[in-house]
Order: sequence, then structure tokens, then C-alpha cells
Amino acid sequence: MKNTKLITMLCLGALIACSPSKKGLEPTSEQVSPRERLIENLRATPQKGIMFGHHDDTVYGIGWEFDEGGSDVQKVCGDYPAVISFDLGEIELGGDKSLDKVPFEKIRKEIINQYNRGGLVSLSWHPRNPKTGGDAWDVSDHAVVKSILPEGENYEKFQSWLGKVNDFILSAHGAADQIVYAYSTGTEPRDQASYLERYPGHDLIDVLGFDAYQREDKDFFLKSMDTSLSVIDSIGKANHKIIAITETGYEGVPDSTWWTGTLLPAMEKYPVAYVLVWRNAREKVTHFFGPYPGQASAEDFKKFFENPKTLFASDINLYK
Repeated sequence: MKNTKLITMLCLGALIACSPSKKGLEPTSEQVSPRERLIENLRATPQKGIMFGHHDDTVYGIGWEFDEGGSDVQKVCGDYPAVISFDLGEIELGGDKSLDKVPFEKIRKEIINQYNRGGLVSLSWHPRNPKTGGDAWDVSDHAVVKSILPEGENYEKFQSWLGKVNDFILSAHGAADQIVYAYSTGTEPRDQASYLERYPGHDLIDVLGFDAYQREDKDFFLKSMDTSLSVIDSIGKANHKIIAITETGYEGVPDSTWWTGTLLPAMEKYPVAYVLVWRNAREKVTHFFGPYPGQASAEDFKKFFENPKTLFASDINLYK
């Protein structure tokens, strides 16, 4: 759904105690920094299970938006996702709402709510095209990246945009020492060379991920996922990196057993820290990737939730 991107995962504040859970992560040494503790816990996660994530989960869903405590996932299984992602697209324009018409104040509040659950927040940013003024998917000009590099015509503009993103992140408790970075290719990698083509370096990246969507063919999707996971698993093991499926899904989830019959088998043999499915759009009723009450896959999602290999918000505390 997007080109190669960097996703910033933001985890906030001081330690918060978490009540016992059915599959909770063990605390790590208090002698490490908050960022190191977070990375240690993310590395340890696959020993317990795979964290489930959902984009924009607590800001809107099918038939609702901005409800306090709202979540399609929670309505189906009784728990919140272990990972919730939000997009900061159009924060660079200085307005008060994201490209998905979500107030940035609401996003800030939900970041803190998810931290208080002990869960992870993933932040992506789909900025406007700084050269053409088009949206993030405008590829009409092939010199955009060149234009934002030092001495490029849009360098100062892009630096100011980065500043707005930075200011927002720091405003959510200001915990710059708990930010880790995920590199995620916009399509499934075929091999290590294609995956690392635009990789910024092991000194900058903590999590290796990719986007992978099922279109129709289940077998093709499973084969593609296996190839992609094999690629990032090999790189991850060689370089001590966390691996994740940073974006996936099956639009409309037409397969009533997709969660336990496709998604879980696709990832369970790899040390995946988390998997994140895309949003349930309230403005496009056919554009959803998570379950909601009454949806065809909702009952299967409950089985997915109950599986000991999956982790939700009450199963973790990444800050212990």
C-alpha cells in the first residue's frame, strides 16, 4: 500500500506496573536504559508469542469514530491489540488533523493510553510530496528524494517538516530515549539484496519488517510470506535485529477462517515480534482489515486471540 518507508515506533515515559496476564513477558534488568529495556523485551517477545497489532485501532472503526475506549478488536475479543499504529501524514502542513482526518491531539492521547496498557505504538508518516505538492503516493516526479538532500531545492522545507514530526513525538511525554526504528519495505522482499537496496544501515535500524497483503490466492500469499520472513529472519539473526510483519492484511477479510487458517500458519515458525494489520476505515465500509462484531471472520478471530501463540495488550508489559 505504500513505497519503502521508515516507521518510528514510539514508547513513552517511565515504567508502569502491569497486572498479571495469561502470557505476560518477564521483566528485564533494571540496570539497562529504558530504550535498551524495550529492545530486550521486543527481542524476548517471540519466546512468548507474537504480538497482534492494528492500525488506528482506538481512533475509529466500522460505524464509529473517536469514541472513548473504542476499538473494533476489543469489541470482538475483549482485549486491545498489543501494538497500535498511527499515521502522522500531513502534520508537516501545520494543521490539526492527519491525512485520515484524525485530530493529532486524539493520536497523542491514544499513544499515552496504549503506553499505559504496556503495549507498543508504531508511528508511520506519509508526508505530502515536497516537490510536487501531491500526496504521498504521487510519483509523477522522479527527483523528489534528490530535492530533499543537502543543497537540494526542498532541503530546508523537508527539514522543517521533520521538525514538526519530532516536536509531536517529543510532546507525547518527550521520551526520546525510548524510540526504536523499523525499516519496512513497501513490498515483499525476494531476497536479501532486494531487501537491503535502500537500507540505511544496521547502526540506525532496530526492527526489520515488510508489507505483505493477500489479494486473493492463499497459496501465493503463504509462499510470499514464507520467502519474506526467511529473508528478514536471516538478516536479523546475522545482525541481532528484531523482525516483524509491519503491515499486512486481507481487505474485507472474506475468508471466515483467515486468522487461524492463513495468518497464524504464515508466521508461527519464525521469531516474529509482532504482526500488524491495516485499518478499519469508517469512511470506506469495504476497506477494513481487522475484525469487528458480526464480521464473517469475528468468531475465528476469537480463536486467534485465545491461541497461546498470540499476544494482546493484557498479555504484555514492554516497560518492565
